[in-house]
Amino acid sequence: MEPGMKPEGRAERDHLNAATQRFTQKTGQNSEESPRRREQCHHYHNDPQLEVNFYTGTNEDSDIAFQFRVNFGDCVIMNTREIGMWRCEEKCYNVPFEDGKSFELRICAHYDEYKVMVNGQHIYNFLHRIPPLFVNMVEVWGDISLTRVLVYN
Repeated sequence: MEPGMKPEGRAERDHLNAATQRFTQKTGQNSEESPRRREQCHHYHNDPQLEVNFYTGTNEDSDIAFQFRVNFGDCVIMNTREIGMWRCEEKCYNVPFEDGKSFELRICAHYDEYKVMVNGQHIYNFLHRIPPLFVNMVEVWGDISLTRVLVYN
């Protein structure tokens, strides 16, 4: 386990300028979701197989500066939650993830936006709605096998 990681898979930081995540999707396994997690999900057509949340506080009720959700084979949705309200989501149908194949997801917080790279290729941009300076916790959730999370300046 990386330094600063909690057993639940969350990393807390005072300031987050860049975050790198490496994930491996599970093959042939279904993760069991807790009832609490299911209640917090939005009403999706399909539940996302991968979700990354950059929280401004240290609990799941905190604002989310950046949410990155992937429905494999369908779409990627990016959004922000401020004062308990979801803002307008940005949806992209360019989904470079393949079922059962390893991939590297890199999310870098730049001055004005998050830049998302998949397998070394720049794929998405998301303009800051809440400055990354306020991010204190990163949550990674979904039907994946997480192999590494790095948070650095």
